Amino acid sequence: MSSKKPPNPRHRFPIYCEPGKSRLHYRVLIFKNATDLQREAAATHGHSLRRLKHTKGLCSPFTLRSYRSKARGGGFHTKPICGAIRFTDTLLNSVVIAHECAHAALAYAERRGFRPHAHGDGQFVADDEERYCKVLGDLVGQVYWQLMRRGYETVIKTATKKRGRVFTRSN
Repeated sequence: MSSKKPPNPRHRFPIYCEPGKSRLHYRVLIFKNATDLQREAAATHGHSLRRLKHTKGLCSPFTLRSYRSKARGGGFHTKPICGAIRFTDTLLNSVVIAHECAHAALAYAERRGFRPHAHGDGQFVADDEERYCKVLGDLVGQVYWQLMRRGYETVIKTATKKRGRVFTRSN
């Protein structure tokens, strides 16, 4: 790890896993380029830069706990953040957004104890699978909404028409 300060993202915003139901959220970070994303992930989460060499998007689930004073009830408290999702300006399209949000939704499902891979009775989709799909749709929708608020309309419209292989990685 380098002693240099990690680069700051151009944009950061929260996206909620089940809006209106839960305060659990991911922090989305958008970097200028893949090098900045890789350097920040290495500095923040201890990933090796070598492992992150081809990373263009990254979902890093984590749990934060803090200790409350006796006046506030004492004991450990779990913070409502599930992790960070990182994107770059240079490769910001529907493929990368959906890919990283899928990692985020799977980590959320594990944290909340539901099984998105459980099968229904053949006629109906299992409730947990439907819940996973709803979480995934909510995460992707919020990323797009936040991007449009920040002036990324042209990136969204043109990037989704591009073809080719996209390299992403989650830890």
